[in-house]
Amino acid sequence: MRSVVAALRTGNAFLYRKQIVNQCRCMTIYESSRKGSPEYDSQEKYDEWLKKPMTEKIRIKSQYLKKNVLLWCEEWKEKLRMDPKEVLPGDRDIQFKFNSQEECEKWIISADSDWNEGFTTGTLETSTAGYGVFHGKLDTSLPKSGNIVRAGWITMSFKCPKKSFNRPNTFDWDRYTHLIMRIRGDGRKYSLMIKTPGFFDIHWLDLKAYSLFTHG
Repeated sequence: MRSVVAALRTGNAFLYRKQIVNQCRCMTIYESSRKGSPEYDSQEKYDEWLKKPMTEKIRIKSQYLKKNVLLWCEEWKEKLRMDPKEVLPGDRDIQFKFNSQEECEKWIISADSDWNEGFTTGTLETSTAGYGVFHGKLDTSLPKSGNIVRAGWITMSFKCPKKSFNRPNTFDWDRYTHLIMRIRGDGRKYSLMIKTPGFFDIHWLDLKAYSLFTHG
């Protein structure tokens, strides 16, 4: 019975601590959680933040506030200018480039090896001719953990820039009708996915999937 009471007391203390953490977070600048609840945030990072001295906290928050206020002002200047880009039939707007390593670093390469679910590796680099080269090793070998039945995948996703105060941002493609991709493939079939997240949480992971066939 003592162990049960101790467990209940520990659970109550944990819930009480969660309430304190949530109340403290409500007093900071609002940042929406794509996971739906602040309970999924990293508790270790929050504990490290609590250990920092008050002077360092003020310095970090002041820099964060100054940077985002300037960005917010630029966003409103662009909005009040009311000068949308005019798109005529046949116009092409280059959205993604791979002519430099800085442009390639805007993409995230993720494989099953990053999750300890396989041995696939890959990278995105810029060639001497100024083109992006996505290459690596696709390994379908299964790890010896016993809980993985399929392996051998790798993804390449774009890090979408955010608005001021860490607000999510999306590309405005309403005036466009086609997506042109100049790709020299290796004969494999790829899957092209375009995320279309909505405002409510049930639409955060909405996406459009298309099959992309390449020639070797």
